[in-house]
Amino acid sequence: MISIFLFSFLCRSVDISLKGEWKDSSLKDETIVFFEQNEPNLLSKVKSKLEKADDNKNSILDALSKTVSQPLYGLLNLSLSLRYYNPKASIKNPIDRQPSIHSWSVYEEEPIQNINVYKSIHYSVLRKLSDLANGKQKVSFLHKAISSLKDLTSNTELSTDTAAIQHQIRELPEKYFYSGINGRVIKPHYYDVLDALLEEYKNTKIFNFSKALLTKKGFKQPHYYNPQTVAMQKLEGHDFRRQYDNWKDEPNFNTEDYVQILRCKKQIVTMNIVFDLDSPESPALLRWAHETAQEHIPIYFNLLLNFDFENETAKHIAYSWHQSVDTLGVRNAVLFMIDGYKRGNFKKAYKATIPTLRWRKIPTLMKESSSMTTRIKNQLQYVKSLNIKDVGVSVNGEFIQERPIFQLLEKKVIESVFRLKEAVRTENINSSKYDEWFRDNAIELNDADLPIVITLNNYITLNGFSEKAILHVATIMSQNAENRKYSAFTINSESNSSESSILTDIDISKFTDEDLSLLKVNQKDTFTIVGPLVFKGKLTKKQVNFAERYIEYVFCTNNLETSLTKKEIALALLFRASNAIDGIERNSIREQLSTQLKIDSIVTHSPLKWELVIDPFAENAPEVIDMVKNVIDSGAASVELTPNVNHNEYRQVPNHFHRHFYSGFDSDTIHISSGEYQVKVSPYLTAYGNNNHEYFVSSVVSSSFLDKPGFRFTVNDMLFTSIVENGYFSPALPIGKYKMNGTNSKYYVIDSFVPHSKFYYSSIKSNEDLAVPEFTEKLNLVVTVHDPADMADVKALLYTVVKNTTSTVRLYIASKFTLNQINGVKTIFLPTYSPHFFPEPKVKEQVMSTWKFTHIDLYLENSERYLILSHKLIFNGDAGRFTRLRMNFAIVASPVMTENFFTQRGKPWMERKPLMERLSRPYHTSALIWVDMDRWTELHISDRFRSLFKLNIASNNKDHQIAEDLYNIMQLFGQFITLPEEVSYCNTRSPKNLARKALAVELCSSDAARLSGIKYEKVKQQALKEYN
Repeated sequence: MISIFLFSFLCRSVDISLKGEWKDSSLKDETIVFFEQNEPNLLSKVKSKLEKADDNKNSILDALSKTVSQPLYGLLNLSLSLRYYNPKASIKNPIDRQPSIHSWSVYEEEPIQNINVYKSIHYSVLRKLSDLANGKQKVSFLHKAISSLKDLTSNTELSTDTAAIQHQIRELPEKYFYSGINGRVIKPHYYDVLDALLEEYKNTKIFNFSKALLTKKGFKQPHYYNPQTVAMQKLEGHDFRRQYDNWKDEPNFNTEDYVQILRCKKQIVTMNIVFDLDSPESPALLRWAHETAQEHIPIYFNLLLNFDFENETAKHIAYSWHQSVDTLGVRNAVLFMIDGYKRGNFKKAYKATIPTLRWRKIPTLMKESSSMTTRIKNQLQYVKSLNIKDVGVSVNGEFIQERPIFQLLEKKVIESVFRLKEAVRTENINSSKYDEWFRDNAIELNDADLPIVITLNNYITLNGFSEKAILHVATIMSQNAENRKYSAFTINSESNSSESSILTDIDISKFTDEDLSLLKVNQKDTFTIVGPLVFKGKLTKKQVNFAERYIEYVFCTNNLETSLTKKEIALALLFRASNAIDGIERNSIREQLSTQLKIDSIVTHSPLKWELVIDPFAENAPEVIDMVKNVIDSGAASVELTPNVNHNEYRQVPNHFHRHFYSGFDSDTIHISSGEYQVKVSPYLTAYGNNNHEYFVSSVVSSSFLDKPGFRFTVNDMLFTSIVENGYFSPALPIGKYKMNGTNSKYYVIDSFVPHSKFYYSSIKSNEDLAVPEFTEKLNLVVTVHDPADMADVKALLYTVVKNTTSTVRLYIASKFTLNQINGVKTIFLPTYSPHFFPEPKVKEQVMSTWKFTHIDLYLENSERYLILSHKLIFNGDAGRFTRLRMNFAIVASPVMTENFFTQRGKPWMERKPLMERLSRPYHTSALIWVDMDRWTELHISDRFRSLFKLNIASNNKDHQIAEDLYNIMQLFGQFITLPEEVSYCNTRSPKNLARKALAVELCSSDAARLSGIKYEKVKQQALKEYN
């Protein structure tokens, strides 16, 4: 997990603080909330003891020392130290002051002179550890060592006799990292560790009946397989068989090139394409298949023409296709169809093939008894049985569900290949049975479409619910699973149709209000519960059966013990669904990690154990070791830490060795002596600073779901839209309680430092029913910052905008690094946090370059318009003119990359593949985009972008420009206003004559400012003077 950094600059001795922009709470109130959440049966005793205590941590702990035993006492200690329950307590009983935020840290720059000493310091530190007596001493020394390597080498004698240590290190798997509490894999940040400790404390009381439940993978991505087949037309490239003879027998799974994996004599990918005579997608599907086959990429294509058999014109064309297949071969028949679509005249296209049977003679083939008619009817019956209405494409038996399909073909192939590659790495797969593996590792379907779409929105979560409610719901579920493996019943059902007679209806009076909230059921609507899944309305028998197969596959029920009772199975499935919603993985540590380097600190009476394999010299290790030390000191859990360091000497000493770590685990203020420093906070918090070394948390990430994906609502009079994938939303706001419209709840509450999923019901029938805020006509600038050094460029950009406009300017900054507020301009800092189901780039450069497309629907108010800019832009004219641009129904206005054909030639965006993907539409720069967020979210453009980007990640696409390519594909889903290229000049693509008359200049190289006549360094100095 990437955390957020805050920078400040050269100073003498300073005190640094971090506060929240919401009300404070007393530690006594936080203590009460702790017991309400974790041990409500002790609440009355605790309240009595607290009456005699002062409102400070030590007094509270002393007062409760004889009432509360370990590990609960240690967990309370950690909670009060980190002020973990401040959000809930401050909403319940606020105090009129800003709270101090704990769980932070400061890194002060500390240059090291004798750098060669540090190339093997990791060996020397571990050698010193081996001399210490117990785990607590070892962790204390390690904590001191990594806090300041400079202090360590100055004050501690370290041995250079490290041969034995080096041997032990090399026995460990290199770069292996693990952090897990009782099998729950966790991110090693302060809040994440404490959150996991608290949750696992409750889990050990409810779910202690199954070891596999806590230590084995509990959910996976669904995949589907359709076993139905029919004889189709097989497409092969020219001279395919000769190429085939030159390939190796087995695939090479050691390469990242999917084509090289496919080029073997094993059939790895089969693609069935049903193309429809009337679908605009069909020519693109055929063109892609033909070109791929010609490139000798061994995808085994099967083609089938879908048409209306009762339509005489369509029938004539279809028989001409089959005639061409039989006489000219499939490859030439495909060319005939592509030509027919292009001409809009299949008769002329057929004649151009110089056929053996004339066009007017085609009806002679239409005899009922002919083999061609039999073939056609068999194929049309196959299409009908699959319920395909127009086009359909399956890759290894899995039909593509997204639309349009043609853009996804290669990506789906690559996804399938890499899925098999991973399986070969982790499983023992017979190479002659790849097709069987795809069949056996999927949910079997009879249709091309899913009987019902299941997303995280349908999962039941246990977050925030009492042990009593969880056990009561599981009891009712087990009572309705007597004749089937998983429970299936309805609530509030009035229908008695025979189709749904497999479902028992349970009277709503049997459930408490908390039960209904847990089940995501309201008082007025009908719901169907199948295992840990909830659906609005009454499911058909077919849908229930599909849901059961989904549960079997996705929730890995095969790795649960067969001895579990019905109630235990119900609890297990609820537990795994709840884990899936929050992306909580479970697996045990590798058993072979037996080493003398292991550091043990055992707490006898604690059911909690934190196992950790970490390089203590890694960049983010100091906070982890700090939390390890504090967990051990509190007695909350046993800890087992295995240092797994770099197996060799450092060729170059890492930059992060040159810093001193200061812990803010339990501190209101951190004092540092001098020098530059960084402040690091939780990845769930967004913060900023001022020139007085004061930092403020301006928003906290929340995790919520709306029952209607793609529907709108308002929070704090700001418009938002739940995402289409699963109804998720997360307004960027401080801790607090906010007025909410458009849902069943009057208020939206952010009451946790760690996002825990909450569920809301939409109260509107359509988005048009919701009153939305008016567009304010302010000039909202949005920039993404990749590095703190880029802030000088951001200030230069801002300076040129403000100087040239009379519009009111607001600046939004999204970055993992957040600096100080910019004086004189309203600056709003946006989260960069991604929920676990968002696409996670493998390439560092893609993280922020894609943020402006993947996250803006989450964190920007949806009723406004925004000018999204590269930080390497400066303006020569009034950017405020965008606020006067008539957008009509367009989603964006963006400059064309270049209008000159000769300038376009040879450019990557003009190659055949990207041209096909955007249907030859203009290519726009993403350096300057005017976005109408109302229209953008109405058409769910970010959802579409994320879907394509996720496939590009799965297909291992590491292109840094992928964000811009995918952005241009969005033209197929929403109207672009193509602005002339003189709106934004870039010297690597624009004509030189535009340099001095462009509205904005993108600093694509050092020549850009010179050619445009701008003295950029002077502008930057003026900006720094204005805004510092």
